[in-house]
Amino acid sequence: MEEDIIISHNDLDGLISAAVALKFQKNSKVYFTSNPSFRYTFFKAVSKIQNFNNIYFFDLSIREEIAKVSSVLFKRVIWIDHHINERIPNLQNLEIIIDPNSKSASNLVANYFNFYSPWIEIVNEIDTNNCKREESKIIRDYFTYLRIKYGKLYNKYLRFLVKKILDFSPEEFINREDVKNSMIEFEKMKKDFENFIEENFEIVNIKNFNVGVLETKNTIPPYIAFEYLKEKNIDFFIIIYRGFNGVKLEFRSIKDIDVHNIAKFFNGGGHSKASGAYIPQNLTKSQILSRIEEIL
Repeated sequence: MEEDIIISHNDLDGLISAAVALKFQKNSKVYFTSNPSFRYTFFKAVSKIQNFNNIYFFDLSIREEIAKVSSVLFKRVIWIDHHINERIPNLQNLEIIIDPNSKSASNLVANYFNFYSPWIEIVNEIDTNNCKREESKIIRDYFTYLRIKYGKLYNKYLRFLVKKILDFSPEEFINREDVKNSMIEFEKMKKDFENFIEENFEIVNIKNFNVGVLETKNTIPPYIAFEYLKEKNIDFFIIIYRGFNGVKLEFRSIKDIDVHNIAKFFNGGGHSKASGAYIPQNLTKSQILSRIEEIL
C-alpha cells in the first residue's frame, strides 16, 4: 500500500494545518517538528516507509536538500508555508504554495483543500500576535502550557491531538475540564515568566537602535515577553535561549524593524516582525550582539 506523510511545524498553526490535511488524506502518517530538528525528523520519517506516495510539508521554510530528496522518493511533494522563502527549488513534482502575506499556513492549507473551520480564524489571530477573541488568548496559552508540560513528549502529544482537534469548535475546546485546569496552572507560570523578564531584561544601544535583550536557560514564551516589552522604549528585542549545545534566538520587532534580515544573518528565518534562528555553538551574549551590530 502506498503511503503519504505529513510533516508539520510543532505549533498550533502546524497542528491545524495537519489536521485539515488529515480530513482529506486520512491514512497519512503525521510528524511534528521544529526548524532545528526538521532534517532529523524528515529522514527518520522516510526511513520507516517502503511505498512512497505523497509528502506534505506545512508551516516550515523550504530546505533545498529535503525538497530534492523528497522529489526523488515521492510521486508528489506539496509544500505550503507562509514564511519568507528566498531560495525556492524548481523540481518537476514539487508543488509549492508560499505566501508570506498570509496570516497563517493553516489559512493556505484550508484554501488548498477548499475547507473551512473556525480554527483558522483562531490561528490567524495567534500567528499574527493579534488575539482579539478571548478563546484565541486561552488557546494560545494552552498550547504554550502543553509545550512546557510535555517537554520532549510534546510532539507525540500533538500527534494524538491532530486526529481529534477539529471535532471541537474553539469554544467547546476551551470549555473542556482539562483545558480549564491547565489554565489555572498556567496563570502561575505566567506570573513567574513576567517576574523573570522584569528582573533580567536589559536595554543595549546598537547603532542608535534600542535593543531589548533577555538571556535565559528556561522557556520564556516570546508573546509574553512582547506584551511586557512593547511599552518600553525599544526598537526590537532578542531572547537568547541558552542550551547545552548551542543557542536559540527569537527576534521580535516592536517598531518598524525588519528582524527577518537579522535572523537570516544567523541562518534563521520567519517573518519581518517575528523571526528566529538556532546557532549550534555557545556564542556569548557579547558575540551575538557584535554580529547584530555588523548588519544594522
